Formats: sequence, structure tokens, C-alpha cells
Amino acid sequence: MKPSSLLKKARKNIFDFGCGDASDVVAKLNLQYGLGKVMFSLRARGVDDRDIIAVTTPDSGITRNKERWNAGFSYGCLIRWPSADETGKYYAFPQIKPNACGMLVAKIKDIPNISDLCDRLHQIDKKGLEIKNSKIRLNVGVSNHFIEVCRVSETNTSRISAGDAVAVIHTSPSECKDMLYNFEAWRAKGGVWEETPLGPILIIEGEAAKEYVDVYKEVEEFSFKKRNILAKYLFDEYETISNPTHQGLFGDNEARLGLYKFEDKQELLPVTFRWDINVYLMEPKENINENILAKSGIESNEKSSILKGLNLLPHGGGYQIPFKSQGWRVMKNGSKNLFSYSNGQNEFVFSSPSEIPYHFRGLEIIEKIEELELATKAAKLKQEYTLKY
Repeated sequence: MKPSSLLKKARKNIFDFGCGDASDVVAKLNLQYGLGKVMFSLRARGVDDRDIIAVTTPDSGITRNKERWNAGFSYGCLIRWPSADETGKYYAFPQIKPNACGMLVAKIKDIPNISDLCDRLHQIDKKGLEIKNSKIRLNVGVSNHFIEVCRVSETNTSRISAGDAVAVIHTSPSECKDMLYNFEAWRAKGGVWEETPLGPILIIEGEAAKEYVDVYKEVEEFSFKKRNILAKYLFDEYETISNPTHQGLFGDNEARLGLYKFEDKQELLPVTFRWDINVYLMEPKENINENILAKSGIESNEKSSILKGLNLLPHGGGYQIPFKSQGWRVMKNGSKNLFSYSNGQNEFVFSSPSEIPYHFRGLEIIEKIEELELATKAAKLKQEYTLKY
């Protein structure tokens, strides 16, 4: 199959609910490569590639993770392929990098002094905390991880009141990343570097893929416990409001990068932005619904029916980049994809967005969430401080 034909098939299987800025445009240019590789590798194994889809969400954009980006996967998206129940065999794609990152939202007794909180974090660094004899790694200052301590300024839910103190802990189980990301170890267990017209992809199948899914579940459980043990050590008394994963595997056939999957519409799920923009707790609606499909111009057919009820609430705003949304193209150069922006006078070309300026999006993402009827605002939290330690 020609690369152009595979890219065309992949584009048809990307459903777009992004915000349409430059970061979103470039993300979709990249995502067609990753999705195309998944489609090619599964089709070679007898799986119908019409059932392999990606969905971009309001926070769709670049990822600063070079390995994920170079493999053809962006952020703020869902990638789904047929399940083991449908095909009779498990499949997994470690280059998507599902790391079980999440945020714990906790009601706390009061706002601690920031120096006292830093002292407690220092003691964790010095003495360590353990989960089942495994020392946890403090990474609340790495990448976009943080601790935010807030007051509830507005509320539309009985679960919290105006003036309540709330902490948000955003972290990942970085202690466990080799369990999921040691690609050569998974190749030794039976994984294959599949050569596709768009470049190589690591695919694991059968019992090895089932093991990968089981290992992911162990890592996610560690992640839940890690956020809880941090909350207990930092705040003494706390009440968990929510502790959802927003980056990981959801079943054996679905990866979500930057968005929640919920079963209970009573959950309060955090959407965070920059340190100077309020945190929102959102009460999700069942989505995507028929009304939104029609408004988005997505024809009602067998494939679009997959979208109904997917529940695509993002956890944050995602990254902006300082370019306009028009004037983009992608070029293949050896093992690299080169992303080119032209303003009509000159041109800027890059391979990895981690090396270009970026900023976090703001409240336009809340507006997009409400436009798509993904959730309603349950509470607004005003930060007393944001800490990256």
C-alpha cells in the first residue's frame, strides 16, 4: 500500500472535536501517521481496519514526549481498536505510552503554609515513602505535574461548599515506567517491530499483549495509591473527591491521552489550566450525543455510532504553539516527519514540538467542553498557590 493511500484511510478514521488552533492542526497531522501504522499492522493480522479509530478532543495538541510524538501519536485524543472479545486475540501498542497519570482532588482541613508543605515534601525526599516495599518517586515538579491548594469560590454541588479548602495532586507512577516502556523487553516477550508504509510500530499480540494490559493495571493501581499516600502525608486529614486516571489504557483496546472515562455522572472531575486560571470541577454528561454529532457534521452511520457515549472530557487545556492554524503541511524525511508552517513570506520547519515555544490554553477549552455538552461546571476553585517541587 502506498503511504498516501494509508494516510487517506487514517484521516477518514479520525473524528475531530478539537479546538482548531495550530497545536490541534499539527497534532492531527501527526496522529494520521500513528493511526495509520496501527491500522496497517492490525489489517495484516486479519482485523478490519474500519473499526480502528481515533477521536481528537478539545485539548487536542502537541505532546512534549518525543518518543510518543515520533511514533505518530499526539495528545488530547482517544485511540481504539477491536477488543479481544471481538477478534479472539489481545493487541497492544506500547509506543502510545499509557502511563496511568492522574489527579487526586481532596477536601482538606485548611490551607497549609506553603513553607510547611515544602518541608513535608523535603522529608519525603529525604526519608522516602513506600508502597508495598517500593519507594515512591516524588515527581510533582516534573513536566506539567504539580500540587495546587485552593479555596472553593463557587459551587453548584452539595459535595463541597464555598470556602472549603481543596488540594489537587497531579502526578504519575514514574517509578513503574520501565514496566510499560521497555520496548526491547516487550519485543523479547513476543512483540514485533512491524514495518509499515509510514514507518515501524511495535505491536504485541496474544498472551504477551494480555500480560501488557495486566501490567498496566498494576501500574495504575500503584498510581492511585501513590496520590493517596501523598495526600495523607501532606495534609494529615483529607476526604477524596475524585482520583481519576486521564492517561492510560481503558480496557484492552482503548488508549486515552489526556481525557477521562467515567461510569458515574455524579463524579466531579478536575479540569486544570495554568497557575493563574481557576481550576474547575466538572460534572460529566453522557457524551458524545446525537445532537453534537449532527452539529459536528458527522454523518450517522455504523462507524459514527462508535462515538455515542464515549465520554470525552479532557483533564486540561493542552499546549498552544505560537503559529496560526493555516499554512501547515507535513513532509517525510527518512525516519522523521517534518512539520512545516508558512506565513506566505517565510517558512518554519521542525520535527519535534518539544523544542519549540509553547503555552497552556485557557478558558476557551471550558467553552468548548460546554459547546460539545461534555460536562457542566460543578465548582470553581481559586488557587491559593501552585507548587512544583
